[in-house]
Amino acid sequence: MLEEYPNGITLHNFEENFGTVHSILFNLNEKQLEFSFGSPINNKTYKIKAGENLPFNELEVLIKHHNYGLDFWRLVK
Repeated sequence: MLEEYPNGITLHNFEENFGTVHSILFNLNEKQLEFSFGSPINNKTYKIKAGENLPFNELEVLIKHHNYGLDFWRLVK
């Protein structure tokens, strides 16, 4: 999640509806979530345990657009 396409799975192509709007990793052993709103490359990640409240009521999310060009639409083998 911390590397941008094509090396990772985070995308910033929001104008073509391929942007990461949130990311969540579940640690089932620890009953914990690690998450971000927007790209985790450009925004803070948070950790909470199951049953805890969010550490905020609202936050600003940075959205940066990146056009990946025609190569984005080619199949990766």
